[in-house]
Amino acid sequence: MNQSMSKKMVLPFRSVRLVWLFPLCLLFSLLKPVQVTAQNCSPVTPVFTVDLSASPTATFINSSFFSPAGLCCNASPGSNCFSYTVTLHPSRNAVIINLSRQGGTWGQINYYVNCLNYGLAIENQPLVICLEGPGPHTITFCRTASTTANFSASISQASFTPNVTLSPFTDVCTSAGLIYLTGGSPAGGKYFVNGVESFFIDPAQIGAGLHEITYVHQGPSATCIASATQFLRVNQAPVVNFPNINLCAGSGQVPLTSATPPGGEYSGPFVSNGLFDTGLSGIGNFTVTYRYTTPEGCFAEAQATVRVNPTPPADAGPDMAIPGGTSATLNALSVNTTLYSYSWAPAALVVNPTNPSTPTVPLTTSQLFTLTVTDLVTGCQNTDQVAVAVSGGPLGIVAVQASSTNICQGETVNLFVLPTGGSGSYTFAWFNHGSGALLSTSSSFSHAPVANITYRVEVRDTATPAAPPVVGFISVTVEALP
Repeated sequence: MNQSMSKKMVLPFRSVRLVWLFPLCLLFSLLKPVQVTAQNCSPVTPVFTVDLSASPTATFINSSFFSPAGLCCNASPGSNCFSYTVTLHPSRNAVIINLSRQGGTWGQINYYVNCLNYGLAIENQPLVICLEGPGPHTITFCRTASTTANFSASISQASFTPNVTLSPFTDVCTSAGLIYLTGGSPAGGKYFVNGVESFFIDPAQIGAGLHEITYVHQGPSATCIASATQFLRVNQAPVVNFPNINLCAGSGQVPLTSATPPGGEYSGPFVSNGLFDTGLSGIGNFTVTYRYTTPEGCFAEAQATVRVNPTPPADAGPDMAIPGGTSATLNALSVNTTLYSYSWAPAALVVNPTNPSTPTVPLTTSQLFTLTVTDLVTGCQNTDQVAVAVSGGPLGIVAVQASSTNICQGETVNLFVLPTGGSGSYTFAWFNHGSGALLSTSSSFSHAPVANITYRVEVRDTATPAAPPVVGFISVTVEALP
């Protein structure tokens, strides 16, 4: 906010030094144009009429020395006072008063403007008094001393034009450090934050919002104070929470979503576009940073440890072949039931699906069984498959599989076919279905296609080689590299 204001103030307080002890709100409440206040001077008090309104250069000089007498403006008992009722030329807003003493001592002389005590008048020092409007204004002097003395005054007019400025402040966040206040001119003034004097701002302490910063400069006297004000906007910095993350090796690119508030940016090793790549990272601990920025530009960061845990060993054992209508025994290898749990799928085709070793139900077609091993601490899982080939009955294909149906150029795909029925002895032929090129004569093989491809596999029973083959298909999409 670049709002500013500059103003001259007439301060109705008792001492210049006391100004800086006041909260600015109280100070400003007193900084109103003063009006003529009844002096209530004693009848014996010398009172002089000073009319300077005819000319901006008009002056006044007492025609002779006089003795202060009586009380005005509720001065302390024992004081002796004298007073001037001053009217200024409209182009002037200040008077310069030179007091002269004859005999005695100076003592202590307080001066009052419209009966407001502004402190001490010092001997041999011209007194500059700023006034609001032409007046008339009463300027009263009250002396306390043990000796008598006579006085005379010369009064001239002046114009005091305040030129107090304060540079604008840039918006800050509550997370910013201490801000030491500068930018007030001329030098030597005081800063007030929301009405309280201070030379610095702690954004975290004053909190979010629009705060008033005022620079106050005294000028030539306590009656000539001026100020300039700017506003500082403090924006709330976010509070970021980013808990540690546990991942499993081989999980691929995992979205990072646990940090709050959402909508920030993640950065760190193996992080790209908010994804952590467990395929590149390997096993270990990795420090990731989350940074959130508010619409106002305030930001906060938090760090978390991404732990990539190893997957448990999973080995479903060697493939098996059985006659139709019989059972097979599934045996997981490298078993450790203290650290891991085990399960077989499809569960409906095994007797004890949560046992590492379990018989199947009697099978009439070939079947792929999947063993899932789960780490009891980290929850990480690993799988392996075992094929149970079942002979007898019509020749067919139970499954045609690819390790991935979406790969990047240069990557390899593993292919597998599981036949069922017949004699149990088979021949295989894999083709590029588009070009007709023969790729392999095994039940499984690896291939690195350069473009999208559909694989065709033909399976024949060696007992009936002249019979038509059974055929299966699978397609793989190949993405171009960036």
